[in-house]
Amino acid sequence: MIFLAYAREDLEWVTELEQALINRNLPFHRDPPLAVGSPFWREEIRRVLDQTRLMMVVWSDAASSSPWVAHELEGYQGPFVWVPADESPIPAKSDPVLSVSEAADYALRHCEPSGRVSDSRDSGPVGDKVEALRRVEVARQSSHLKQLRPRHPRPPAPPHGSHKLSLADGSTLLRISGNAFVAEQPVTNEQYRTFVAESGWPEPSTWNRVTHRRDRAPVVGITWFEARAYARWYDADLPNETDWRRAASGGHSVREYATASGQLSKDEASFGCSLGLGAPIEVDRNPPNPEGFYAMSGNVWDWCLDAEGPHRVICGGSYADPPRFCRIDARYRNSPLDRDCCVGFRLSLQAAFDRSDFLSKSHGDERHALR
Repeated sequence: MIFLAYAREDLEWVTELEQALINRNLPFHRDPPLAVGSPFWREEIRRVLDQTRLMMVVWSDAASSSPWVAHELEGYQGPFVWVPADESPIPAKSDPVLSVSEAADYALRHCEPSGRVSDSRDSGPVGDKVEALRRVEVARQSSHLKQLRPRHPRPPAPPHGSHKLSLADGSTLLRISGNAFVAEQPVTNEQYRTFVAESGWPEPSTWNRVTHRRDRAPVVGITWFEARAYARWYDADLPNETDWRRAASGGHSVREYATASGQLSKDEASFGCSLGLGAPIEVDRNPPNPEGFYAMSGNVWDWCLDAEGPHRVICGGSYADPPRFCRIDARYRNSPLDRDCCVGFRLSLQAAFDRSDFLSKSHGDERHALR
């Protein structure tokens, strides 16, 4: 079996490579065309890699920035062939670097032809149909989200200058600048369980596993729309990417990781699990960063409000990622319909301060000055 590793941005290259393998009757695997993928896709990839004799990597700047491609590369121990899609440096110096046709010929010399080839394609008629289904579902979910009203109004306006406030779900939010607040911890399974009971929204499929439904661990396997529905239920929202980074960095551009020390170690963050292994840990098991925010480097990615084309931004890295994807400046994007066992979310809001106490003190000072 040949495994094709690639970033979505390089689909045209992969389609060409795929056709070259089909013409040579070679068996291969790549991501199946699904409107919504499995939260535990890494386990499925791990099983496929156990049967893989050759990995072909369509390499590009997009592929080098993809944590999902990184998982596939690190999970495979056999020979590689690299097919460059742009000028990005190839990370391995000793492996063959070939054109599409050369790579297919190389595979023909090293792999047995088969009467059956993979139909796991997301290009062509099948892929077009899936993309159409995604667009319809995104439109439906967007319409539903607009109609959702808060069940729990946010608490009264905090006094002017407050740096902390609490929501009805038990989340504590810390002020990062102006009137912007971000939750100190990701939403937990325990909190999400209350939301499901009240709202009737479905349980995440990740709760079928004991390892992914522990009360104090972050809830994962949640779509971007479900994360926003939860936030709206409590009259809040997801953080935008700028606010997320400010919470992670404390405004310090030199800080690389959002940990207590600014460095990354197993004592301060959960990261680096082997492909298909591991699970989220309790949100407060590791110490917070100096500003009081937990698990912003590793454990689980956080959904952000920002769009990137049809996708939504995620930040922070997870227990499954190598260190470079847990940096404060690392980011990626998922379909808003994706459910991933490594992606959760935290809340954010723009608070309207109660300025009455501040104004009364100011006026008192003015009257005192005039006497």
